[in-house]
Amino acid sequence: MVFAPGRLAVGASALAVVLTACSDPTREMSFKASIEERGSGQLELIAEVSNFSAEPKTFNDLDVDQRLHNALQLQTADGARGSFTPIDNTISYTINKVIAPQESFQFRLFGIQSEEFVSGDVDFIINNDYFNYRSIALSCCRN
Repeated sequence: MVFAPGRLAVGASALAVVLTACSDPTREMSFKASIEERGSGQLELIAEVSNFSAEPKTFNDLDVDQRLHNALQLQTADGARGSFTPIDNTISYTINKVIAPQESFQFRLFGIQSEEFVSGDVDFIINNDYFNYRSIALSCCRN
């Protein structure tokens, strides 16, 4: 295969544009997740997203490891229990919250303490980019 001198430069420029267009949407963002005991065996999983970029970002989904989710019997305040995603064994909550620059947003799930130690990941999906998600490991309930 032979390239004309000008075509190689055009090809390299096109590749740079494609790679830039696919940049990580989670840059200039902060992600936190914690499990807080609320007393009487109740607990709360709190997921927080902060946007420090100059552009709005959309917090599309929060995916919770199925084992962690089931052991803690997590659900939203209105009783929604998310939907199972078999490809990665998570329970997914669709949020679709636009987070403006310099804003933060918290999503909360409520549950009960497990009698056994349980751990798993919580994944944050931003701008529907399933390749550049952010993941935080959580554990709970060692009695």
